Amino acid sequence: MKLYDLPMSPNTRRVRAVALELGIDYELVPMNVQKGDNRTPEFLAMNPNGKLPTLEDDGFVVWESNAIICYLAAKYGDGQLLPVDPAGRAIVDQWLYWLTSALGPAIGRVGFEVVLKPRFGLGEPDMGIVEKSTKDFQGLATILDRTLEGRAFITGTLSVADFSVAAMMDLALRAELSLAQQPNMRAWLDRIYALDSWKRSAPLH
Repeated sequence: MKLYDLPMSPNTRRVRAVALELGIDYELVPMNVQKGDNRTPEFLAMNPNGKLPTLEDDGFVVWESNAIICYLAAKYGDGQLLPVDPAGRAIVDQWLYWLTSALGPAIGRVGFEVVLKPRFGLGEPDMGIVEKSTKDFQGLATILDRTLEGRAFITGTLSVADFSVAAMMDLALRAELSLAQQPNMRAWLDRIYALDSWKRSAPLH
């Protein structure tokens, strides 16, 4: 199994963390997008989007990080991290879709303005976007905070949804988005950060 990886990406970290939690052996293939590693004909034959992460498992290729982590849990988890019953699976899926459609974009907009722009010399942050997206983030984080009241994890037990949301929260915290008004979410994030698999999934460089 090969995981084509972009070390600092939240999307690739969630895959590394899930694979480690499940005890899966894999070969990490770091990719340098500045040098065009993701635009070679060989890579584009696997992933025509030229994006990371991409997983190759004994000839089977899958891309999109949430699809990858669900595949890993379904194939190798034996019920761990991904319920096998339709209702349980649907609850996990709803939080993955919510992250993709709502929380993730809000974090991504702030992260681009205050983290990526300065790092890559892309100009000054647009504070109008930062203010609007920060407000969006706070409203969405409050939804998750209420869900986590009385729960250790998002769906009640540790699942791929926890790893997926936590990976995006890495960027949120780097962008200095506050969880001061979301104590349940802060406590949940501390539990994820305490997992050995999460610690070991940190970028190597």
